[in-house]
Amino acid sequence: MFDKNRVTYLKGASTEEAKKEGAMYFMIDYALRKYAADFTTFDFGGSDIDKVAEFYHKFGAEDRVYFDYKMDDLPFWFKALKKIKR
Repeated sequence: MFDKNRVTYLKGASTEEAKKEGAMYFMIDYALRKYAADFTTFDFGGSDIDKVAEFYHKFGAEDRVYFDYKMDDLPFWFKALKKIKR
C-alpha cells in the first residue's frame, strides 16, 4: 500500500517450500530496493508474533508503539440496551 512517502507491507504468506527457499526474504528485499528511491518509510505493520517480528528486524525494522482509540457515539438508549443484553 502506498501513501505519500510511505510503503506499508500489509500481509505476507508462503508455502513451506517457499519458506525453505527464502522467498519472503527475496520479496521484501526486492520491495525495499525497488521503492527506496521514491519512499522514505517502509512500514512492516508490526507483529505480536515473535518469529515474525524477528524476521522484520532482520531488515532493520524498529519497534514503534501504536495507539488504539475507540469512540462510542452511540445514543444513551442504545448503550442501555446493550447492557441489558449482556
